[in-house]
Amino acid sequence: LGDQRQLRNELLGRPNARLQLADLGMVRAVLGDGPVLAPEQGIVLETDPVRARGSPEVVVLSALAHGQRPDGRPVLFYTSAGGEDVDLGRIRSARLSQAGDQWVKGPVVVEAVDTATRVFRDPTVFRDGDHWTMVVGSGRPDGTACAEVFSSSDLGSWTPVGILASRSSRSQHPWTGAAWECPQVISGDGDAPDILVVSIWDDHKPHDVAAATGTYADGRFVVRHWRLLSAGAGHFAASAFTDVEGRSCLIFWIRG
Repeated sequence: LGDQRQLRNELLGRPNARLQLADLGMVRAVLGDGPVLAPEQGIVLETDPVRARGSPEVVVLSALAHGQRPDGRPVLFYTSAGGEDVDLGRIRSARLSQAGDQWVKGPVVVEAVDTATRVFRDPTVFRDGDHWTMVVGSGRPDGTACAEVFSSSDLGSWTPVGILASRSSRSQHPWTGAAWECPQVISGDGDAPDILVVSIWDDHKPHDVAAATGTYADGRFVVRHWRLLSAGAGHFAASAFTDVEGRSCLIFWIRG
């Protein structure tokens, strides 16, 4: 608990940072005048903006970004897990319809680079200098948990960059599992360190939320120190966002 309090103090002690804990049922993201969506909650995207034709795709909402397009409409990125192996997802995009009342399914934009990958899901997208960076949670068959990085200039075409960070499931103090979900990069203010937040997945089950302090640059997170952020089975799937006042925030699933 000492490590958890220390990390909370580091976050809360920043001028523009705070932790926000919220029940999943009360968390909603509103995109301008567009529809209301529940982050990390299963939704159905229709292949046609008016009526679904064929089998609808069940997805998990993961990341939202405002693209630099002439129409200025937001772009959504999510894990498509319609195959035989639900742990091995693909990242697909969706765009807001012209009427602003439907998400229209787009193409698959990112897949696991290594064919041996056993877990691949949960993209987060952020502006990174002159380009966009996508980070996706991953897990290898040897028990290595990692986060993979992709880069894009237009939110349409994505290029693999490499591994953001990785850690073996054999490592302890703290243990961080065989795969990571919902990897989040939080930039430090001033002299404060950057923070990598991951949700621990192992043996087909969710566990704790862990965080590392360190330095992020050019698609790579150099870890200084790991610690647990959550205690017990309550919090999971932490997602970072910046509120209207510019403060860094985290929201979690609350598991009953």
